[in-house]
Amino acid sequence: MKELRQKYVAVLHAGQTLEQVDALYESGMRVALVEGAFPAAERRRLTALVKEIFARHNDPIGLMLRLDRDDDTGVLSPFQYVQLRGFTAAAAADWREAHGDFTGLVLLEGILGGDGVVTDDPDLAMEAARRGMLVLSTDEALVADGLLYDGAAPLPPRQEAEIWDETAMLLRCAGGAGDWQLGAMAILAARSAKAKAILVFTTDGANLSALSSLYPPLPLIAVAKRPEGEAMLLCQTMRWATLPTAITRVPESRALEPFARFIAELYGYQPGDSFVALGHWVEGENQNRLCVFTL
Repeated sequence: MKELRQKYVAVLHAGQTLEQVDALYESGMRVALVEGAFPAAERRRLTALVKEIFARHNDPIGLMLRLDRDDDTGVLSPFQYVQLRGFTAAAAADWREAHGDFTGLVLLEGILGGDGVVTDDPDLAMEAARRGMLVLSTDEALVADGLLYDGAAPLPPRQEAEIWDETAMLLRCAGGAGDWQLGAMAILAARSAKAKAILVFTTDGANLSALSSLYPPLPLIAVAKRPEGEAMLLCQTMRWATLPTAITRVPESRALEPFARFIAELYGYQPGDSFVALGHWVEGENQNRLCVFTL
């Protein structure tokens, strides 16, 4: 299966088997959504199935918990995302404060706030993307990080059009700062160099969101150190075009280009392919490094 840039978020149904959930993964699921209304035992069973598939394929799959106002929160530790449905912005802020041990991302339904929004409104989606927030939608025609699918069968095949939003990139370059400006510059450089991918070295995911929120039509290979960056990378599985990559052994040299070449070769790219690389895998190092190279 060709990796889709817009990520499928598949709603899991009570009673689904390992084979059924694996079929969702094989057809494109990159985040599995579990309903907060399910009994605690069924939540645990479904999350265990997702973790088993993660281990089987050695491919990160995010877990999202969807909560209504009256749902029992239960154990949050397996989840990287929480969707709050029917919450006001104030109620969502109260929920976050009451669950300070939850280190993942919070998405609100139909309103801006938290780390992302669930919406089919194109204006709301555009404003959320401008802020670098995650956007989850049920509308396949809407440009968003994730497409929400609520069927039990394998995901339907689809194709994505190329998106080079040059106006948005130039506005970021002119009015952005720090990660935001660098992200737009990296995408413009990738377009000019006809790059096969952008390699994003990160410690906290901030530079990655600056790129993914511009929805470029090429892979974003997000690289972080294992084990300290692994939990953070699982919170990036819904981001547009992102391939989370946890690396156990990193080079002694802290030069960006040689390590980026190594990662590109790991992904099977060929001599003559061009790339943009930016950021760094070590906290405290210069995260504004950027280079363009050809294998």
